[in-house]
Amino acid sequence: MVAQKCLEGEYYVTLSLMPYMISKIRDDLSAIVYDEDEDPTIVSLARRMLQEHNTHWGSGIPGTVWLEAGTIGPRNRPKGYPKAALFAAALDPRTKNLAGIPEPDRKHIWDHILIMMIEVAAGGDPAPADPVPPGNQVPVDPVPPGDHVPAGPVPAATLSYSQKRRKRESALFDGIGGVRDQNQPVIDIRSRMAVEFALYKSEAHIPVFVDGVVQKNCMEWWKCKHTSYPTVWKLARKYLCIPATSAPSERVFSTAGLTVVKNRNRLSGDMCDAQVFLHDYYPFIRLREERKRAKLP
Repeated sequence: MVAQKCLEGEYYVTLSLMPYMISKIRDDLSAIVYDEDEDPTIVSLARRMLQEHNTHWGSGIPGTVWLEAGTIGPRNRPKGYPKAALFAAALDPRTKNLAGIPEPDRKHIWDHILIMMIEVAAGGDPAPADPVPPGNQVPVDPVPPGDHVPAGPVPAATLSYSQKRRKRESALFDGIGGVRDQNQPVIDIRSRMAVEFALYKSEAHIPVFVDGVVQKNCMEWWKCKHTSYPTVWKLARKYLCIPATSAPSERVFSTAGLTVVKNRNRLSGDMCDAQVFLHDYYPFIRLREERKRAKLP
């Protein structure tokens, strides 16, 4: 129940905590199974729970965590750790030491993240061009009859004097961009990404719990460090935003069910959306107002 409550959090990163929680539950069940002083009934129940746990999440044997991640198990159900959870754990400063994951599997995770960093640095992350929706095309003025639009470059004779001067000035420096000092060492992308990733891994680990409360400063840490590790930060944004469970979305459906009841079944869709939004956002409004009042003299 404690692990479930922790993973159902809504205001902090949860997916990165999932691998450690899975391994911790496995270790606790194994300790009960092999405890000779434990009640036989409890041992029998723990053994069955451990078998079901290993069937769904894997045995956790070194070298199998990465191989079983994202595979298909019995009854066509997913088996093993979700790879997104493994990447999130490595990209979260609270769990980047990958506690609970065997050393051989940690190396596979680190190597795969480094490969993704190289791909991001080499190809970038350009936003796809949004196509113009039908009906929203920008109208183009038709060419009046008799006016011919020449194809290809504009003839020099049609350029003004200032345009010709700027063209000559820019042509003077056309070759300067391709000149490079031959003695200057070229650092390839892989080396740069390896250095950035090694520096990130050497950062001090921040605790997950402080006085029994889950630390919510994971993204605060990245807010301060994202300029130091820009490529790692791009991957962290991709994976740390994924919730570990569907509990946050289920809460939204529950709130909507309590909002649209038979006594208020004529609420419009926009009004219902606004009320559900305010229900979830109002605590942040109060917190912001309290912080503003605290700053006042």
